[in-house]
Amino acid sequence: FALLVLMAAGFWMAQRSPAADSPQMADDVEAATALASGAAENGQQKLYVLSSAGNDVTVIDVATNEIIGSIEVGDRPHGIAAPASQDVLYIATEFDNGLVVVDPMHDVVVKKYNVFGERPNEIDVTSDGRFIYFPLFAAGVYEVFDTRSEKVIARSPTDGFPHNAVVSPDDRFMLLSAMDRGDRPIEALQELGLPISNNESIYVVDLSDHSVVAKIPTGDAPRPIALSPDGKRLFVNRDELMGFLVLDLEKRTVVAEVTLDLTEEERATTSRCHGIGVTPDGREVWTTDINHGLVFAFDVTQDPPRQIARMQTGRSPLWLTITPDGQTVYVANTADDSISVVILHGAGEKAFVAGADVTEFAARTPEEQEEVYRQRRVYDAVADFPKPLIAAIHGYCLGGGAELALGCDIRVADRTARFSQAEIRLGLIPGAGGTQRLARLVGPGQAMRIALTGDYVDAEEAFRIGLVEILVEEGRHLEKARELAGRMARWSPVALRLAKKAVRASMELPLTEGLALEKRLFLEAFASEDGREGVRAFVEKRDPVFTGR
Repeated sequence: FALLVLMAAGFWMAQRSPAADSPQMADDVEAATALASGAAENGQQKLYVLSSAGNDVTVIDVATNEIIGSIEVGDRPHGIAAPASQDVLYIATEFDNGLVVVDPMHDVVVKKYNVFGERPNEIDVTSDGRFIYFPLFAAGVYEVFDTRSEKVIARSPTDGFPHNAVVSPDDRFMLLSAMDRGDRPIEALQELGLPISNNESIYVVDLSDHSVVAKIPTGDAPRPIALSPDGKRLFVNRDELMGFLVLDLEKRTVVAEVTLDLTEEERATTSRCHGIGVTPDGREVWTTDINHGLVFAFDVTQDPPRQIARMQTGRSPLWLTITPDGQTVYVANTADDSISVVILHGAGEKAFVAGADVTEFAARTPEEQEEVYRQRRVYDAVADFPKPLIAAIHGYCLGGGAELALGCDIRVADRTARFSQAEIRLGLIPGAGGTQRLARLVGPGQAMRIALTGDYVDAEEAFRIGLVEILVEEGRHLEKARELAGRMARWSPVALRLAKKAVRASMELPLTEGLALEKRLFLEAFASEDGREGVRAFVEKRDPVFTGR
């Protein structure tokens, strides 16, 4: 069988096809952080794609590769696991410090727990669904959550920063990958007690008493791990090797080092091996190289393992999952790191967006409108967009158009701009942020005036009351937006994303919670490659070279 790569929503997939003579590739699309399989009552197989920076999980029908729904679970869902029965999904939310329970039959949240003091990383669950294992990276511990008592029943320290948990098929042990703390903490993190090094170890945890019984050094920075179906071998991605390690868990030692087939030019830059998975028959290991946009497959029944496929995605392949029949591999891509800032503007000469088509309202029943609300809409996508978003506004910006602008981070308008929340004239109210986001931006008094009168607000008044941040002369709105975007794009995409997240949260969280989130986001930026590059560049008195990692 050859490998055929097909277009899919939110990811791309590699599928075995007897009709294909050679690997083929279609465009990849949106970002994701993890994938998992689930099943509905009618036997429908589904994928659950976690948003890399949002609050939702996208549900995809495996048979058609179409998006069939979305589940809002919490702030940045980061880890996902399902027991063998697949009758429930457990999702860890990174900045809510919580656990979300999802019914995959109906794709609804049935329960939420706020049980963790620090952000959880990649989780796993025993086959019977009884115990969930949570690595808590910053705290250097892992916790065990009992789904029956609904409590954390164990909290065990490691001498590293744990980030990936994998439970063995027989529920006898758990493998935990962790970055060693090292001997000396970074000075700037001494107060927080977070020393960092580039060494990694695999911890073997006995699930009978949740204790660490072995530690297997692997070296290099931590990356995800995958366990063979028989539980005898562990596959560990490793950047320095530009490949992965094969660990014999009975001997508790490394038995093979597997390197990726890279060109001389590719080897000149470091690989970042991330996603890794094993086919259900245990014969193949699939892995991704983020920096080079590559996906590889290896036959691990041979000694040494032999590479059998290499595919170029054109983007940054992050996570992957393999269907139960082993015939399809789904790969989630990160966002396009070449884009740091996005500008939203109207294509015509008269308007940014003139508002919704009222004739659609006339033909729509209340039940149909309710169904529209259940679907993810462009307003939500704009508001949840992780990168800085600038609205360049000229002409009419009315109703839904004004609500679209409200979802952006910064609004630049020329003097022709006219704003209005005119829904009141139709016997309606704004329904996509025109009351909530507007009040947070200009204050409740001005929001009341605009929403209750339906009056137009010209550009000068919009600037005066804070509806617009930058006002320019007619026709200069796009030029000014591009200038502003250029100033932002000089900086780290990681820092831009995290700074935006922190400022956005300030409009919703109490001060103490906001400060706690700010601290966590600072630590994330500090631990990033861009954070280290920025500090080194300052000390060395040179311009930083940010890569978005």
